[in-house]
Amino acid sequence: MSWKWAELTSPALAIAAKAVNGVCIVPMGVYEKHGDHLPLGMDMHTASTIASRAVDIEHAVVFPNYLYYY
Repeated sequence: MSWKWAELTSPALAIAAKAVNGVCIVPMGVYEKHGDHLPLGMDMHTASTIASRAVDIEHAVVFPNYLYYY
């Protein structure tokens, strides 16, 4: 089972953290140009997708996306 941190109440987060033995995933990506054919947020979209699929294998709390700008 997986949980999205932003959708949990404080008591539910405590329960979730215990249930997953403290494992969490922080999707990280950048907003940058990838040519004219891809959206600027492609890296962030990819990270979010991988995180949402990873919790099918490893139970974890998925934290909100962490954006990196440069």
